Amino acid sequence: MSGGGMRSAVRDVAQIGRLSLLGGTWILILLGTASVMSSVGLDREVCFCLLVAAAFHVSVYAFNDVVDLSLDRTQPRRSASPLVRGTIGAPAVVAVAAGSAGLALVGAGAKGSEAFFYMALALVLLLVYDGYGKRLAFPPISDALQGFGWAALVFYAAASTGEPHGSTTWIGAYTVLTIVLLNGVTGSVRDLPNDYSHGARTTAIMLGARPVGSLGASIPVGLAVYAGALQLVLALTLLLGVVDLGGDFVQLRIGLGLAGNALAGVLLYAMLSRAPTGTGAWSFGLAHIVLTLLLPLLLVPGSFESSFVIAIGLLFGLPTAAVGLATVRWRRGI
Repeated sequence: MSGGGMRSAVRDVAQIGRLSLLGGTWILILLGTASVMSSVGLDREVCFCLLVAAAFHVSVYAFNDVVDLSLDRTQPRRSASPLVRGTIGAPAVVAVAAGSAGLALVGAGAKGSEAFFYMALALVLLLVYDGYGKRLAFPPISDALQGFGWAALVFYAAASTGEPHGSTTWIGAYTVLTIVLLNGVTGSVRDLPNDYSHGARTTAIMLGARPVGSLGASIPVGLAVYAGALQLVLALTLLLGVVDLGGDFVQLRIGLGLAGNALAGVLLYAMLSRAPTGTGAWSFGLAHIVLTLLLPLLLVPGSFESSFVIAIGLLFGLPTAAVGLATVRWRRGI
C-alpha cells in the first residue's frame, strides 16, 4: 500500500471509530476511577479501564453512524466519513460495532460482575439511543436516555477500580444533566439546519428553534430559558455534591465551582446569541463542553497525582483540541 493509501486507511479507521471524540469518553472514565481513589493516579487498572472504554466508544459511535447514515449523507460536516463516501459498507461497520461491544463486555467482565453490569447497561442505553434518539415524540427523553448511558460508564469505571460510593453518585448525576444539556441544546443547535430539513426530532426543534441559512439557528425564548435552567441545575448539583462530600479545601472548591459555572453560563449564552449567524457559535459551544466536562473534578475526593493531570491533558485535551482545529478548518473550507 502506498503512503497516500495508508494515510487514507488510517483516516477511515479514525472516522469509523470517531477517535476524535474519544477524549469525551475517557474523561468520564478518569472521573469514575478517580471517584474511588484516595490518591488519584494512572495505574495499570485505570489504563485497562481506558482500553475497555475505547472498545465501548467505537461500538456506540460506529453503530450510530450506521443508523444515521441517511442523515449524515446530507450533513456537510460528515462528508469525510467512509460510510458517507461509500468506501466502507454498512455491514462491515455493524460488524466492527458488534465486535467492539463484545470486547468491551469481556474486558468489563474480567473486573467482576458489577463492572460487567454497568458496562452492559451503558451499551444497552447508548445503543437504544442510537436507534431511536432522534425519533421519539418527546426528545428530552432521548437526551436523558443518553445521559444515563454515559453515567453508567462512570459507574463501570468506578466498579472496575474500587467500590462506587457517594462521589461516584454525584459525578454520575452531574453526567446525566450534562448530557441532557449538551445533547439537547448544544448539539441540537449545532445540527439544527440539517436535522430540521430532514424531519429529525430534537429538543431544540421541539422548543421552537428553526434554521437560519445553511449554518445558523434562531433561538426562541423557550429554548434559552430551558438551557439556562439546566445550567443552573448543573451548578446546584455540583455545589451540593461538594458540600455533601466534604473533605479538604471545601470553600475553595465551592468558589471554583461557582466561578466555573458562571463562565460556563457565559459561554452558553455566547453560543446561543451567535447561533442565528452561525459565526463563532460552535467555538463557544466547544469551550462550554470542555469546561462542563472538567468541572466534576471538583467532586473527586482524593488528591491528584501528576500522572493523572498528565492523563487528562493527553487523553482529553489533545483529542478535544483536534476537534476544535478540524471545526475551524471545515468552517474556513480548508
